[in-house]
Amino acid sequence: MAVSRIYARYSCPEKTVFKTGFANLGIMLYLPIVTANTSIAIFNRAIELDDEPLSPDTARHILRWGFAKMDQSRVSDLIEKLKAETISPDEREELEEFNRVNHLLALLKSKARIALRTR
Repeated sequence: MAVSRIYARYSCPEKTVFKTGFANLGIMLYLPIVTANTSIAIFNRAIELDDEPLSPDTARHILRWGFAKMDQSRVSDLIEKLKAETISPDEREELEEFNRVNHLLALLKSKARIALRTR
């Protein structure tokens, strides 16, 4: 099963958040918009500095990147444990790591799609 990520922006009185989750696995998380110096925020700023668009070949290559079947299965297992409220602190951290990597992949793929549209 392919794991797909979806993002939606929501506002609430206290802050603006992103609704994010592994859509086809039926889990959604609400996360604050990344404005601090987290690894994701720093990475996002780093890839935006380059004025040169990606080459079409590079963009297509990036769009093929994704999680291995083994990792997709592990994410599914972790999400089931999260839903059942049986996830350990170490497993929760592992799921958060998958979430961070998935977010970085989404940033790169977004840049790749933009590069292909503008050519």
